[in-house]
Amino acid sequence: LRAKWIVAFHHTYGEFGDDRDESPLQLQDVWNTVEATEKSTELRFSGEMFAGKLDWTAGGFYWEADQDNGAVVNIIQLALTLLPNGMGGFAPIVPFWNTQDEADSDNRGVYLNTIYDLTDQLSLTGGLRWSKDVKDFIFRHQFEAAMRAGGESTDWKVGLDYRFSDNVMVFGSVATGYTSSSFNARPFSPAQFISQPQEDLTNYEIGSKMDLFGNRLRLNT
Repeated sequence: LRAKWIVAFHHTYGEFGDDRDESPLQLQDVWNTVEATEKSTELRFSGEMFAGKLDWTAGGFYWEADQDNGAVVNIIQLALTLLPNGMGGFAPIVPFWNTQDEADSDNRGVYLNTIYDLTDQLSLTGGLRWSKDVKDFIFRHQFEAAMRAGGESTDWKVGLDYRFSDNVMVFGSVATGYTSSSFNARPFSPAQFISQPQEDLTNYEIGSKMDLFGNRLRLNT
């Protein structure tokens, strides 16, 4: 029996500006600030059972991230532009305004993966994972809006590996997965503040791994 605990932390801060009209005139200037913090931890156990025929790994995972994205926007020509206000009408854009967007996300999951040697040449892989995502977003442009996205899924994997020799192995597997619901990032108007639904996926794979000619050539198909 083995145990492993992994902890990670990352923080970044940056400021940058750009002149988007690409002319000597000050027509479209943006000054951006970005600050982000990420933290994650994973506790993992692994071991062997049944005289070494079964290898297993189980554990839990947690990740969270907080991001602030601010900007001072100066686009003079937008003073004459009308955009939908989200209430059935239109409103003018002021040529100078501040934005301050916030994004808070977290992901958690528990999993179990096993490999069982049916024979000396044939192995069966089975895995199960439960995951949950939560994404909270606040957009402060000319409008303020909040949205929650995310998803939850229990996914599995089944696979077979067969070794013809120490240098030639073929395999096949079926696995499920998901992409949690999300949204259009940094919308310019309320009409662009929309979300996409969760995607549930199934992956099929067959292939081989071979080391040939005295390990001079590795061929994966």
